[in-house]
Amino acid sequence: MKITHISQRVNVNASVLKECLEFCEMQNLVEKKEIGKRVTYEVNPRGLKVLEYFNEIRGVLQSVEKGQSIPLIAYEPRKKAGGGDEER
Repeated sequence: MKITHISQRVNVNASVLKECLEFCEMQNLVEKKEIGKRVTYEVNPRGLKVLEYFNEIRGVLQSVEKGQSIPLIAYEPRKKAGGGDEER
């Protein structure tokens, strides 16, 4: 999508949105594609995964606000390359 389309859809100033998109690009969450003078942004698989995490967190926070109990989430630390068991 082009910045102007995204800006109108999310009701955010285009210059603020551009800064956010540049940050997301540096974090490898979106990909900037330039075709001639036209610049578009596309969410990549890593960005989609981060969005899934944020949506999950939002659901948990909404449950807490409503006073509902939340299920425990199993967490397994990632192993570093080289076989160590240290957490990331």
